Amino acid sequence: MKKALDVFGEAFIRNAFDRTVRKYGDMIFQRRTKGMTAQYINEILAGFSDDQRKYVYLIMCKAIEDVSFNVLDLFNQNEDFQLNVCIDGKWTNLSEVSDGLSGELFGDSGWITSFSSTESEKH
Repeated sequence: MKKALDVFGEAFIRNAFDRTVRKYGDMIFQRRTKGMTAQYINEILAGFSDDQRKYVYLIMCKAIEDVSFNVLDLFNQNEDFQLNVCIDGKWTNLSEVSDGLSGELFGDSGWITSFSSTESEKH
């Protein structure tokens, strides 16, 4: 059943967590100005030094971690919601095979450490 957790964890980290960290990280550090959101963020951070931008990035990464934790915890805390993964035609309810789905994110062998390609854990 660990396989189902890892399949989902890798997909969740790469397609939700990393994409969000990269998108806003690019706006913070590369000062991208395409799109209304990027322009808005660029205006807010216009006077920030590189060090100040690093602090904004750190706070952003922690906020994304918290949102990820809370979304996954929703499945642990509410029996009416299920998160199921199908591997080789077999469905697995992830909350039933995990000690705590939201906790799968963290630690030396957690999903963020194992699957993230961003710099979020290094700050």
